[in-house]
Amino acid sequence: MKSLLTRLLALALVLVFSVPVSLHAQLIEGRVVAPTLNVRSGPTSHAENVIGQLSVDALVSIEGRNPAGDWFYIRAEGSGLAGWAASGFIAYIQDQYSAIPVLTEAPPAVAVASGDTVSTGSADLIMQTPIFSNFTTSTVYNTFNRGLRLGNNPHVFMKVGDSVSATQPFLYGFGGPGYNLGPYADLQATIDFFSVSPVRDVSNSFVRTSVSAVNGFVSGAVFDGTWSPEYCSGLVPLECEYDILRPSVAIVLLGGQDVRLFDAGFFETNMRRIAVDLKALGVIPVFTTFPMHASYRLDQTIQFNSIVINLANEQDIPLINLYRALQDLPDGGAKSDDVVHLTQGPDYFNFDGSEATYGVTLRNLLTLQALDMLRRDVLQ
Repeated sequence: MKSLLTRLLALALVLVFSVPVSLHAQLIEGRVVAPTLNVRSGPTSHAENVIGQLSVDALVSIEGRNPAGDWFYIRAEGSGLAGWAASGFIAYIQDQYSAIPVLTEAPPAVAVASGDTVSTGSADLIMQTPIFSNFTTSTVYNTFNRGLRLGNNPHVFMKVGDSVSATQPFLYGFGGPGYNLGPYADLQATIDFFSVSPVRDVSNSFVRTSVSAVNGFVSGAVFDGTWSPEYCSGLVPLECEYDILRPSVAIVLLGGQDVRLFDAGFFETNMRRIAVDLKALGVIPVFTTFPMHASYRLDQTIQFNSIVINLANEQDIPLINLYRALQDLPDGGAKSDDVVHLTQGPDYFNFDGSEATYGVTLRNLLTLQALDMLRRDVLQ
């Protein structure tokens, strides 16, 4: 069975590109329609001027064209690869052709190194990165606009993660009456905004039990169909949850289990794929650094969380730097006897001061604040 992503992209080529872009759009977007597209240092076909390649369905921005219009100067989302490509292999909104500038002197082509670059990790990077970053980038606006054209719902979000999201008290309390915002009463507008039913028998996104947030998940599990319920009809968990909800935002926290089981390269590859696939579906990925008690594999925790931060910056997507925020809490907000999980008291959804003591409550607050920023600046 074709994956949902393939079907959506095929539909986009036929229908979506005829729909006007909303006022937030910053770039002329395109999508590669060749199995492999050579990116070149100049608008000519010579074996020696190939500086990189893009796969089918790769997303690009079109920054210019040659006078004949048979070559586009493009920049790939995420990788940084930039150069010339044959325009016939790029799908885009045809009405925007006249807005593509004719380049007599193009910017220098930019090659990228092959393979993934694994971060060595830096505690300074983590502690110097703001708690919230990248919430109003052009990529965020463009991703949201793409989602609107695909029929995504601005009032719906999805969860992607492991047991920290699936079995600890995460967000569901805001889906009913049992919460107390305390000094953060202004967040009520965001709770109201997302208090819509995304699917029959589910009242809102807060209470949704996610197919893509499951106890024991590692980063690669969201692409493994063996984890999918039968009703997913062969879709992997990430695609299945999208297919069910059609959300505009995804809250992503993974890494605690990867630190235990896999190397950094595996984690980085999968996290990059999560970001790229969600953006292609028009879903804004909100990456979150993950908790871990300092007594357990501290160097790896720093390395893996550095990867989360570096990928958020590379992909130009929102980041909640939870790990940094947790350092002000006792034990860094992580359980000493269950090192991958957040500490939790009796008040998971009451901001009565518990957010300064317990990791679960602080994460709920920060995530709600992140959704609030997106609501005010992007989704509305």
